[in-house]
Amino acid sequence: MEKTITRVHYTALLDNFRDFDLIILPMSFNEYLQILEIDAGSKHINRNSLLNDYMSETSFPQGIKLKQSNPGAQARYLQAIYNTVIEKDIVQRYKLRNVRAFSNVLKYIAGNIGSPASPNNIAKALKTDGQPVDNKTVEAYLRYLTDSFVLYQASRFDIKGKQQLATQEKYYLADVGLRNILLGKNSFQDIGHT
Repeated sequence: MEKTITRVHYTALLDNFRDFDLIILPMSFNEYLQILEIDAGSKHINRNSLLNDYMSETSFPQGIKLKQSNPGAQARYLQAIYNTVIEKDIVQRYKLRNVRAFSNVLKYIAGNIGSPASPNNIAKALKTDGQPVDNKTVEAYLRYLTDSFVLYQASRFDIKGKQQLATQEKYYLADVGLRNILLGKNSFQDIGHT
């Protein structure tokens, strides 16, 4: 006879592991093809079309599955991830008071994905939009987003001096589907930066 874990035992197991981080990343392009049950080595597939889908939709495993069954559910799923990770976890954990400015920093990065950005430039852009936020606050917001794996930071590197430069990093969203939530589905234009 098999032993089953009851809800009470399962909860107790979770309580014992609350101090451990479980990092789950979006799928790579090859993993994306695997979940769609497409042979990556086949000559009969349109890799460009599949790559375009991968780059414009989502690479979260459940999001890919939902696209196959119900595209509307995929959008709701991505919105739920945004609401949970960004609006609840980060805002509550760091007790952010200016949620609008925080959201606009993320929208700025999503709109300028892959372009060099500095906290100072982002703060200036927000000030011209009527949101007085200093560069230290923007820097903290960017750190919260990278620590939460919403953004990835690519630091500049000085080839001549072989040193990392401290300004003008590039930021990338962990999943392009979040960009669709922030800017709208039609925001997908520059695949090179994305």
